[in-house]
Amino acid sequence: MFDKPEVQAHQQQTVNAIDAKKPPDTRGAAVFVGESFSGIDLFHDATLFAREWPKLLSRARDRDYGRASADAAGEASLRARLKVLLTGASTG
Repeated sequence: MFDKPEVQAHQQQTVNAIDAKKPPDTRGAAVFVGESFSGIDLFHDATLFAREWPKLLSRARDRDYGRASADAAGEASLRARLKVLLTGASTG
């Protein structure tokens, strides 16, 4: 499946879109598949995250293949949900 041209095109589009939004000092990423929270990876060191990022992104985009991505309004909602989740985790 991963050698199909349409899958490879999806993978490259995902890399381009996400890398363009990633600040240089990023230390983690949350993954949503559609509207469902899938997981989070956090690192103490931004350089370690940068080294692991290609593998993390590859796993996330493979889970997401064939699903619609969130639009700008959807992304804002997902960010708000993530903030609530992280706040709860840090106080609980």
